[in-house]
Amino acid sequence: MTKNYFNIFTGNNFEIDEVFFKCVFLPKNYSKISTDIDTITHVAELKRGKQLRDSLFDQNSILTDIALLLTFSQGTHIHFHGQNNLFRVKNFRKKDYEFFCGDELTDFLTITLVNLKKIDKDTLTVIKTTLFMYFEAKNLLVYDGLRDILMMNCLEYLVGAIYRKENNYSKNDLSIDLSLSYIFKKNQYQKFIDERLKETLKEKKINKKLSEFKKEKSVRSLGSFIDTFRETRNWIAHGKQHNVSMTSQDRFYFEIKVETVIRLILIDLIYGNDYKRKFDFLYQIILEKNKICTLYPDIATLAIKAK
Repeated sequence: MTKNYFNIFTGNNFEIDEVFFKCVFLPKNYSKISTDIDTITHVAELKRGKQLRDSLFDQNSILTDIALLLTFSQGTHIHFHGQNNLFRVKNFRKKDYEFFCGDELTDFLTITLVNLKKIDKDTLTVIKTTLFMYFEAKNLLVYDGLRDILMMNCLEYLVGAIYRKENNYSKNDLSIDLSLSYIFKKNQYQKFIDERLKETLKEKKINKKLSEFKKEKSVRSLGSFIDTFRETRNWIAHGKQHNVSMTSQDRFYFEIKVETVIRLILIDLIYGNDYKRKFDFLYQIILEKNKICTLYPDIATLAIKAK
């Protein structure tokens, strides 16, 4: 059995227990590919003597699960030849940040598929629902103006469901501040950022305390994202989304931040390991104000520079 996979833009081969994904794509051609063209990048080959596992998400096979997981993690519409679901309604694919470098895909898929098999039914339902809410908002909307609202709903559903399950909370008054703060603290995102900042100061021989550096560079805390999310959500909840106190540019970057937070939290839930670009997403995308994070297909980079 072989299947052609589209749009996995990395120059690496990768594999799971029963399938080898052979790269047939040259990364140097990446910038030349139009978003309305689906490109065959890998050929999936069933290993000798192996059989495909059943789908964990009630799809056709584990191959469809992999397409969904990679679409979510790698930021573009990934599918294989002959697949009859996980389609998109427009003739162009979104191009977002790839969370994993090519040499990390084997670990990501191998560990994630094992974790998903072990996870309890209720949590698996939350994961599946989040994946499809995200996929729907990203790929199945004719009118993109609804995407920010649906993505906010997706994030609130995800953090709320986790908080309710882990804290046995059944009341109707769960606030986004509480559930999102809980997840950030549980995943130790602020600690992760601060530790990496300290390492960067040391590597670049910047003789400053972290507190001084953060004040000088106006490095905000993750609490600033929670505040912005709550304020924007409240405007939309009261039917005043057109009066949100944001410029169109601010709103564009806010949407990127919301989508990235969803991806960060869910990947931590299903994968649970650190990865090369985790700091880039937490610091450069979530905390930087209106700044494009420059990442190359297979290279993770940091944006912090000494003056």
